[in-house]
Amino acid sequence: MKVKAIIVGLVALIGFFGISMTLNNKMEVPEAVKTAFSKKYPAAKKVEWELERVGEYEAEFKLNDQEMSANFSEDGIWVGSETEIKIVDLPQIIQEAVGATFPNTKIEEAELAEKPNNILVYEVELEDEKQEIEFKAIFSADGTFIKKEIEEEENEEEDHNK
Repeated sequence: MKVKAIIVGLVALIGFFGISMTLNNKMEVPEAVKTAFSKKYPAAKKVEWELERVGEYEAEFKLNDQEMSANFSEDGIWVGSETEIKIVDLPQIIQEAVGATFPNTKIEEAELAEKPNNILVYEVELEDEKQEIEFKAIFSADGTFIKKEIEEEENEEEDHNK
């Protein structure tokens, strides 16, 4: 009898988990967010939404054959956007700043991030093979180093599973 109760409980738990995952995948994006996005990026294609953090939504999309993302607060206020750029298109001043600040690293990816008030920064994902770490370095448009962010373990696990 106890075994039967445990099995029933496990089946119910698995069913609840499955329903929860389905609901999360069909997240409702507030109308204010969708409207603000459509006004800012009317030609965007292949838009996919996710909840970036509580109260902030991120759209990943293509615009003019470039991979982009844009974040909006739940009331539709634009928070910022990022555009993937090829490493060869990274401005020379940024490439030099990366080399001077983080010698012995390899640039894996680069993005141009735009924030309100026309603030532009470059986010560069770097790999230090000697220390076996990956991290993101952020530089201002004039090449000034702003900060370093260590990759989360979850992202590292995803990279290892590819």
